[in-house]
Amino acid sequence: MSRQRAGHTATVVDPPTARSTRALLVCGVVAGPVFVTVIAVQALTRDGFDPSRHPISALSLGERGWIQITDFVLVGALSVAFAVGLRRVLRPAATWGPLLIAVYGSGLIVTGVFVGDPGLGFPPGTGPGIGELSWHAAVHAAAPPVAADARIEPSRPAPRSAAPITG
Repeated sequence: MSRQRAGHTATVVDPPTARSTRALLVCGVVAGPVFVTVIAVQALTRDGFDPSRHPISALSLGERGWIQITDFVLVGALSVAFAVGLRRVLRPAATWGPLLIAVYGSGLIVTGVFVGDPGLGFPPGTGPGIGELSWHAAVHAAAPPVAADARIEPSRPAPRSAAPITG
């Protein structure tokens, strides 16, 4: 349902949809803190990990690599869910912001699914250099820049015609 007011069309969200939309938006609220907390705890507890030398995706390697893989995939899914909620609230006014946030989330998922190669001495026992890049490490290396670039545009202010969530 749409309402016309002062030259703007706003979408009014019905109560059942409002609850699910609110839940989708909460996904965006928790995604960042979950991501940062998981990385910080691992950076402090993983032997041999040096944040000044190793990318955070190196935490996907080794015995406890599953923790960072799960972090990437979970936060990516939360970000995509947030993008869906944001699109519901901002439609029809905004398309690019939610789309780019979905691209960001998808990039995190790809980063988790395609793990990089060991190198630079991590995990412990790995040589100090970087070997030849495997195909999955190449996919892994391409995903973070795409995700990071997608975060730039949605940081602009939302238009005033954003729909209120009712119910």
